[in-house]
Amino acid sequence: MLQGFMNNGQPVAMRASGWVNTHKDDQNNQQAQQAAEQVRQLVMQYNLSISVSVDAKVGDDPKTWPAIGKMSLFANRPREDQQMAAPAPAANPFAAQAPAAPTAQPNPFAAPQPQDSIPF
Repeated sequence: MLQGFMNNGQPVAMRASGWVNTHKDDQNNQQAQQAAEQVRQLVMQYNLSISVSVDAKVGDDPKTWPAIGKMSLFANRPREDQQMAAPAPAANPFAAQAPAAPTAQPNPFAAPQPQDSIPF
């Protein structure tokens, strides 16, 4: 849970996803496409994850910004029963879901949390 993401006083269930992409100007660049594919393959081969920290920008020094949430992104792997039935389509290894209970940090703001709905 990320502190501050509330709906009627209850934490909002969230999911984090990420992808390995080339820059939009490199969509036709074969070398860039191959590099992105190599990164995807290395992530799968070595079971790598990406750690993400979300900090509240309080003050001018980033070293003092309080963390309001942390999560790890893991590569999706095809389930074994799907592999047996048919070859799995090429999956994006970064289309990952955050763990069910990410590490929550204490709310760095003293004001009470609003009880209204999220505006999006």
